Amino acid sequence: MKKLLFLLLSGLLTQSIQADDFNVDGIAYTITDAANHTVSIGTGGIWYPAINSATIGSFTIPSTVAYNGITYSVTSIGSSAFIKCNKLSSVIIPASITSIGNSAFEGCSGLTSVTIPALVTSIGIDAFYGCLGLSSFNVDINNPSYSSNNGVLFEKAQTTLMKYPAGNVATVYTVPNTVTTIGTSAFYDCSGLTTVIIPNSVTSIESDAFDSCDSLISITIPNSVTSIGDFAFYSCGSLVSVTLSTSITSIKYRTFENCEKLTSVTIPASVTSIGNRAFYQCKGLTSVAIPASVTSIGDNAFYNCDGLSSFSVNMNNPAYSSNNGVLFDKTQTTLIQYPEGNTATAYSVSGTVATIGNYAFSGCWRLTTIAIPTSVTTIGSGAFGFCGSLTSLTIPNSITSIASETFRYSGLTSVTIPDQVTSIGNNAFENCSRMISLSIPKSVTSIGSYAFSGCSNIKTINCLSLTPPILGSSCFDGSTSVTDVYVSSDTAVLNYKANSDWFGYFPNNIIKKNQSSATSKLNENRVRVYTNQSKIIIEGASEGEIITIFDLSSKCIQTIISNGGRLELFAKTHSIYLVKTEEITFKVIL
Repeated sequence: MKKLLFLLLSGLLTQSIQADDFNVDGIAYTITDAANHTVSIGTGGIWYPAINSATIGSFTIPSTVAYNGITYSVTSIGSSAFIKCNKLSSVIIPASITSIGNSAFEGCSGLTSVTIPALVTSIGIDAFYGCLGLSSFNVDINNPSYSSNNGVLFEKAQTTLMKYPAGNVATVYTVPNTVTTIGTSAFYDCSGLTTVIIPNSVTSIESDAFDSCDSLISITIPNSVTSIGDFAFYSCGSLVSVTLSTSITSIKYRTFENCEKLTSVTIPASVTSIGNRAFYQCKGLTSVAIPASVTSIGDNAFYNCDGLSSFSVNMNNPAYSSNNGVLFDKTQTTLIQYPEGNTATAYSVSGTVATIGNYAFSGCWRLTTIAIPTSVTTIGSGAFGFCGSLTSLTIPNSITSIASETFRYSGLTSVTIPDQVTSIGNNAFENCSRMISLSIPKSVTSIGSYAFSGCSNIKTINCLSLTPPILGSSCFDGSTSVTDVYVSSDTAVLNYKANSDWFGYFPNNIIKKNQSSATSKLNENRVRVYTNQSKIIIEGASEGEIITIFDLSSKCIQTIISNGGRLELFAKTHSIYLVKTEEITFKVIL
């Protein structure tokens, strides 16, 4: 499943360099050696089989083909030559074939058996990937590179198990004790197997080896095994228990991802690293014990493990620690992960914590309250995503940016963003469908793509900045219930309406100045006007607010735009003036 990029690149490369293609009797060929008159069946292009993909039954690859008066020997089966020809029941490979290309028979789910002739010395990556009906391989006894044993494909010495046929109906298989390596995708999608017995001769299990063996119940990996590849047990949906080798040093990228029934795993003391998404979506896991040896845990290693109620860390571990079942770094200044299966509804982050890590509380749907101290200066990406019961959260003033996906799909009904925040990241509040109001402080200068996309119930937005924040693409897509976008002054109204992004989302009269007495910064008592000798003093006016001075005859004496600070205006003494702000008019006597 991790091969798409490779295939795309190889397909593009092949198509760009091969110009000597021809077609005879509806079969595509590519000249591989013009001087020696050899061809490959197929074009080598991804998704372009050599024959009509609807071909039914048996197909015989010719050993020779004539074209333009020249007879060519067919010596290879090109990449993707029979890809997705899922109605083929058999393909007869001639003795002239020396190589079988990448993905040559991929997706040929009707194929029941394959005979590999004596001259084949190369079989490409995923040559028989997705051949779910294939019950056996047969290799010519004189082949110098490959062999078969009870229908299973090996290299000649049978030290590498290359491919177990996915259509074999057996439920139990014992790997021969000659085998030292279980190859890439060796047991891929062997859905009939419930048990595979691995001997202590095996030292390496390569990537995808047991990928999608969805009937496999348990596996014991002997201590002889020193490495297990990426995706090795990916999506083994029935896997309940695993005994890991005490000789491995790492649990790699996505090794046990989607093993939803896995209830327990003991991480050996030999392991120093746990890769990204290693146990992602292992919903059956209830607890995890981190040994002293582990010094690296990758992103999302235990994400979406919604049965996981606690982490415990060996007290001698130099990099990590736990406190009440929560995973921290050693000094407990970084909260790495709160266990999703914890049944508590409230949690207070310790005052030692400076960083809440990426996805630290993601998916913790039981939590209704999380208290964050002012010691926290960084909240990572996705930290509170999918916290569906979390309706409110106080973000401390120590936070200066809101990272991508921080509250994505959370239950927030409203949010007040601290005055110190300057940026809101991509997807930060995406699909917070319960949110009804939003206040954006004047410190915010940019809002990322999809930041409030899908917030379908927001009705009011308070924007306190005179200058509209820069909006990323699709920022407010789907926020269709907004009735009022309040800004701080008439000048701000003009600025927001002049901004094509803001005006595009909230056209015409939707943007208007905020006269809401509920907004503390814009209440009617915020502005103070008084005199001092020959000066009129104005305090509390918002940045950008227009202030006009009139005499008693209503003649305009002066118009100024507030800078948000204290204003001092010189005026003629022994006179009466009217000072008009955007909300109230003051009468002053000099």
